[in-house]
Amino acid sequence: MTGRANRDLSGSGLAPPVIPTNKRFQGLCPWWGSRGQSPSRGLRRSPNAFFPPTIVLILAFLAVAPRPAQAAGCDLGQVVGYTLVFAKTIEAYIEGGRKQRGFQGCQPSRVLVFTDNTGVRCKGVSVQSANLPTAYLFAKTQTDLKLCVGNEMLDVAPAQ
Repeated sequence: MTGRANRDLSGSGLAPPVIPTNKRFQGLCPWWGSRGQSPSRGLRRSPNAFFPPTIVLILAFLAVAPRPAQAAGCDLGQVVGYTLVFAKTIEAYIEGGRKQRGFQGCQPSRVLVFTDNTGVRCKGVSVQSANLPTAYLFAKTQTDLKLCVGNEMLDVAPAQ
């Protein structure tokens, strides 16, 4: 009778047998609906259920998606041919003989001081400010230096 029970019995007035589900475990699986198995529908995923393989695929795509080359938000196209010298934290700046903690942009002749007490002199103007930002120094020659801070590329010179 097992083979005949699974056949479509429409028209004969008989309904297919219902396989009882264990209600104790119903709804515990987040990937499938909480209705259990039904011989007429098979397993169905609930439309609002959490489905981990989808999330894994999305994360894998985001991990390999192409991104523009950036160092702290700066466009590295500006430093093609330059060499990355270091990445250091800006601790303070010196302007007018006074040392101020933090980073308040660049003004000509302002010296940016790093945590290891080395520094560079600003050539141009920048108005951004940050508390202890990381700076990336790029060099082409001893005097042709560029400093990436945040999302700005600054022209700098060695501090004397």
